[in-house]
Amino acid sequence: MNNKKVAKFLAERQPETPYLIVDLDVVGQAYKLLRRYMPLAKIFYAVKANPAPEVDAVKQLAREAV
Repeated sequence: MNNKKVAKFLAERQPETPYLIVDLDVVGQAYKLLRRYMPLAKIFYAVKANPAPEVDAVKQLAREAV
């Protein structure tokens, strides 16, 4: 994760704690590596009910990678 990116986000938004930060670039890169080194694996990502738009973005990454 890019610490400068996270620090900027936290400074600008000042979210209440606890807070989960998901770097979608990191998630996407990790998924691509997993697919590259385990091409026969069926990869699933479980997301509990969460209305946050960031969770929808993670789901979109999964759909695009298929």
